[in-house]
Amino acid sequence: MAQMPADIAGEIKKSFKDLDAEFVAVRSSATAEDSASAAWAGQLDSYLNTTEAELLKNVQRCWASLFTSRAIFYRFEKELQLTKISVAVVVQKMVASEMSGIAFSVHPVTEDRNQLIIEAGWGLGEAIVSGQVTPDSYVVEKAPRKILDINVAVQARGLYRAVNGGNEWQDIAEPKASTQVLIGDQILELSSIVVKIEDHYGFPCDIEWAYEAGAFYVVQSRPITTLSGTSESAPPSIPKAKDYVLTYEGRGLRPLFYEIVSRGYLPPGSVATYKGDTARQFYSNSQVLKMHEMGKVFFSNKDSITEAMSGFEKLIKKSSTLAASLATGISEIQAQEVFQTLIGLHKAYAHFDFAYTDGAFEFSKTNASVEANLQEVEKKKNLFREEYNSEVFGEAGLLSVAVRELASRFKIPGDDLQWYLVNDLLSLFNGAPLSGEELGQRKLAYAFTTSNEGYTFLRGKRALEFIAQFGEISSAADGQDVVKGVTANKTGGPVVGEVFLLDLDYGDFEKLREQMANMKQGQVLVAATTAPEHMDAIRKASAIIADVGGMLSHTAIVSRELGIPSIVGTQFGSKVLKMGDMVEVDAGRGIVRKLHTIQLNQGLEV
Repeated sequence: MAQMPADIAGEIKKSFKDLDAEFVAVRSSATAEDSASAAWAGQLDSYLNTTEAELLKNVQRCWASLFTSRAIFYRFEKELQLTKISVAVVVQKMVASEMSGIAFSVHPVTEDRNQLIIEAGWGLGEAIVSGQVTPDSYVVEKAPRKILDINVAVQARGLYRAVNGGNEWQDIAEPKASTQVLIGDQILELSSIVVKIEDHYGFPCDIEWAYEAGAFYVVQSRPITTLSGTSESAPPSIPKAKDYVLTYEGRGLRPLFYEIVSRGYLPPGSVATYKGDTARQFYSNSQVLKMHEMGKVFFSNKDSITEAMSGFEKLIKKSSTLAASLATGISEIQAQEVFQTLIGLHKAYAHFDFAYTDGAFEFSKTNASVEANLQEVEKKKNLFREEYNSEVFGEAGLLSVAVRELASRFKIPGDDLQWYLVNDLLSLFNGAPLSGEELGQRKLAYAFTTSNEGYTFLRGKRALEFIAQFGEISSAADGQDVVKGVTANKTGGPVVGEVFLLDLDYGDFEKLREQMANMKQGQVLVAATTAPEHMDAIRKASAIIADVGGMLSHTAIVSRELGIPSIVGTQFGSKVLKMGDMVEVDAGRGIVRKLHTIQLNQGLEV
């Protein structure tokens, strides 16, 4: 190993003395590491429980890890080969962790922004990060703060500080091995810390934490790199399909129309999904009752009815005036006013079209005065609906006229503009039309969801995944032909492929390399766990199955970053599944099913 320059070595030793610590963590932090697009999960080296005698050597090892074959491969994988990258080494006082783990401030699988997830294990968190143990996992709702799910895993061993420095595995006896690592108050306390960190940085965070002598310590925080972009932000938490009612099915609706509906019409907790020309809208049953209740209160007297109707009539007149003003062309300011007016119209119309459905009418009959008011509103509503449809969607209606004028100005077919969103249309004034690829994704499928924070637009593959949540899914039968685990990445639908069983003999790296070279593109990778050394196999896999690890392990993070479906924590996957087995991997449900020849002949394409 090359000699470290004396001035740098002197500064490091001096700073070590200032820490007044017997043991430190020497952690790598590349200048391109932990960015919004590249996690470098496990690609660079870190050294825990380092003593003063090993300090300089471990710092140099961190620097050198940037030039290992796996780090260089990752650099090319992320198209960073031409980027200037260096390693800043962080030296931290070591926490003698009784418990430790990882937390994501956004659920990494569902991408629900109002849920965070904590994984916890005994001893050092490196055991969880590396996927060597299956941790406890706790799902917590941020607002209101409450624990939604607790999954306790048996942890028969943990990673601890060795007497003379470094780490060692220690067996954990029962009943501790089966005991929940963090209890309720500790989970909520750590959740508050996670939320504060996310609020501080202003983006979703991947956090490593440790616990010693009654206190939590945060040892690292970085952006979560595996979430979708802002244009496809995560849908709100969706109850099971059985908790929804189907309220509409039609044809010919496009994203432009439905964005206006979503922003001005749909209540929080509702969903609209489209595949091709078929549209389905879903509303939570409890939300429908809230809408009815809202309507009953809003229209409880004559004055409120008159006020609401007057406001709606003013918007209809404004809509008509605006449409007439577009006869000589459309400007950016006019376009903004058009869509603000349309959204306002939908908000006003919502009181008439949703709050007073037949079901709501029956719901409110317990109050005689309300019933009389509702009868009057029902008559008005029918007249308004006809006027509304004509003024907005008719040949001379505001939306129709605006789209025709935009099509004329920007030389884009009007049918294509119906697949644009409001901001996309406004971007035309800056010379930024949608690409053909983007239009194709939207025409394949799209979905809107709403929450108290606003609406979300999904398209293409992600929309298909989301729509699939509402399909009929039969339960898998238990048995030796079924392996179950935890969903780490549910990208895409079920994957059918041939098992490639990776034998993790770390003592014979040549054998490991030979195995990975023999793996075929598209096979299903099955292993006890995965590590950075296995990237040659991981990048060929159509899906990954691991015996151990949690949603925040190396397997999970890398599979999400590369878009590969994965299931972790199966316990016996590598024992039950054999080389060459044909399997169906349903990552969304955490199930791997062996397929037999008779099943394949019944229509499954392999």
